[in-house]
Amino acid sequence: MKILLINQYAGSPSLGMEYRPHWLALEWGRLGHEVLVVCGDHSHLRQRDPLAGSSTVDEVRYLALRTLPYTSNGPRRFANILSFRAQLLRWVTKLASWQPDAVIASSTHPMDVRPASRIALAAGARLIHEVHDLWPLTPILLGGMPPHHPMIAWMQREENFACENADLVVSLLPGTETYLKEHGLPPGKWAYVPNGVSLPIERGKVPEDIDSQFQTFRRQWSRLIVFAGGHAEVANLDALLGHLPLLRANRVGVVLIGDGPAKGPLQEAFGQFENVLFLPLVQRAQAATLISQCDAGYAGALPLALYEYGFSFNKIFDYMAAGVPVIENVNTTTSLIGASKSGFISDPARKASLTNALQDFIDSSDVALESLGTAGQIYVNVHHSRQTLAKQFVEVITAENKAQQR
Repeated sequence: MKILLINQYAGSPSLGMEYRPHWLALEWGRLGHEVLVVCGDHSHLRQRDPLAGSSTVDEVRYLALRTLPYTSNGPRRFANILSFRAQLLRWVTKLASWQPDAVIASSTHPMDVRPASRIALAAGARLIHEVHDLWPLTPILLGGMPPHHPMIAWMQREENFACENADLVVSLLPGTETYLKEHGLPPGKWAYVPNGVSLPIERGKVPEDIDSQFQTFRRQWSRLIVFAGGHAEVANLDALLGHLPLLRANRVGVVLIGDGPAKGPLQEAFGQFENVLFLPLVQRAQAATLISQCDAGYAGALPLALYEYGFSFNKIFDYMAAGVPVIENVNTTTSLIGASKSGFISDPARKASLTNALQDFIDSSDVALESLGTAGQIYVNVHHSRQTLAKQFVEVITAENKAQQR
């Protein structure tokens, strides 16, 4: 099968986030399918952008379309999205001539779906819309944008178009089917293929200066809680760091790995505490090495209705794959940690809930923590290995094709 995967922000191990398009393409190739990933040549998520044009990136064939540069959220980013959409429309004939069997629109936002549908129609291919986040609900709830804003209204029309016209909608989030049906998705057109992790996990050598800081800090505390990811307001790191006095009294340190707009304010607010260490962004394999030497991983979010549909934080899979228990502070009815019994669950709407979860972590024996970590590791091996999920994705595409033929 020939698969055209469109994801404006597609990255790779050498480019940086986001990784899902790359590992899907890599695994599909190993299964004997021919894959082309189409992305934009600018992304705020990557550490390094690809050059515009065709190239092979970490064993996967990419086509990077030229887009307007930007650096962060705002009008410039939306202009970048529109430039990617415009380039896709220009490439419809050429991409259709590649004769894909499946065209997957997977750019987080829904602005790539209409060009993807034209490619699929011209090629006689199936159109699949992959849902990473619920747009435009995400910028409404996270960004505070009004529903009547012209950009939001436009995105809503595109989401409705995707629901009404896609042959299949594949969601990374387990609770989106009802929401998408309200926007035109017919029954039987939804499938859940979650995020995952490459197993066994790759561990890399940490830069000497960072490793020295980490090891010195590690020797000072009986246990460490780690957060690895983007330092943004939505990650609710204030909730964790607000418990630094409690953690210090119990010889627990907190390590935060990464970067983001909230890092400076967090350092200013909490940098005076001796039991917190801020480390810079490192490569994914290097982060895995650091995570494996900690005693729990933190995954939090602001108490928003958005997460009631589920969430798919890469960091949770990284923690679980490393055998580290997870302290989950997200309001959701679809808790991966609850399903796997691999950590401590709290409700971000109630401060006492996180306090209790942290106290439970403190009171747990080393043997109990090891057992929780092992449970998470087993769970991702069975349910969330990228090899398994890539096969599952192909199976739902194939099943949809057979259903159409009947």
